[in-house]
Amino acid sequence: MRVELKKIFSILIGVAVVLSIPAVIASAHGALDQLFDATDLNGGVAAGIVTPVGQEFTPTSSTVTSVDMYLGGVNQHMGPGQDVVINLRENTIDGAILGSSAPVFVSSTAISSFVHFDFASDVPVTPGNTYVLEVSLPELWVTSMQSAYGAKATYTGGSAVISGTVDPNLDFPFRTYGSGPNAKRDVLTGSGIENHGVKNAPGLDKPFNEQSQAAVNSGKKH
Repeated sequence: MRVELKKIFSILIGVAVVLSIPAVIASAHGALDQLFDATDLNGGVAAGIVTPVGQEFTPTSSTVTSVDMYLGGVNQHMGPGQDVVINLRENTIDGAILGSSAPVFVSSTAISSFVHFDFASDVPVTPGNTYVLEVSLPELWVTSMQSAYGAKATYTGGSAVISGTVDPNLDFPFRTYGSGPNAKRDVLTGSGIENHGVKNAPGLDKPFNEQSQAAVNSGKKH
């Protein structure tokens, strides 16, 4: 009987480990903060000929851990592709560089999609202030950036920057990830009762719904 119980226990442990893997992967980049992920796009540029180029955003998180930019190939005759780096700049496209991502290779034949960029360490930012994701690349005709123009440019926290000039009628698709006031972990652990299980609750790295009453009711008995 003990042998059978040991086998069952070992199987359950194995299942628990396997089931825990997706949760770790899902939160590896931090909590999703800002995004403009429209797929109904009506414009685009060869990024290298409109530098400096990027997208403004206004975080609600206190850090930026990683970003996604919507990039693709534009001219396979210019070579296989190139390494792209995202610079996180303060206030404007020529503002101070607060952090730079690790380079990611974008093929010149790649179909446009979100490309993920990680920063070596969390970049501190001030919620409510303006920052710019600058797309830094060495070649002219290799990497494309599709965009939303006019009525389709619906991101309210900033606009696209083309050749160093902000275009209020244009947005590039992007996503930012971070931690801070928008994450459930920070809201709930900051308002709950110590040692009552708040820190171990599931889903703490998801964005916090500001309409939720969880922070108010955390730790209360009903």
